[in-house]
Amino acid sequence: MRTFFMSQDLWDIVEKLFSTPENPTVEQFRQEKKEKLRDASALFAIQQAVDDTNFSRIMGATTSKEAWDLLKEEFQGTAKATEASS
Repeated sequence: MRTFFMSQDLWDIVEKLFSTPENPTVEQFRQEKKEKLRDASALFAIQQAVDDTNFSRIMGATTSKEAWDLLKEEFQGTAKATEASS
């Protein structure tokens, strides 16, 4: 997935949340709109890539970062549990 996001210039939006300053200028407002669109594209890609079981884990996520972090926590936790039981 990371490679896909990098190829679509979306990895930065998945890695960190964007924020809008208080009383944004017109340019900052335009930038926020672009970032929200990029975030929606990344969130859509994540939602389309997971199976039904994993979708239920992320369906409440409102940003791509939130969905990514939920999946990362789930699968890294699983990997650690697997290592511990080996």
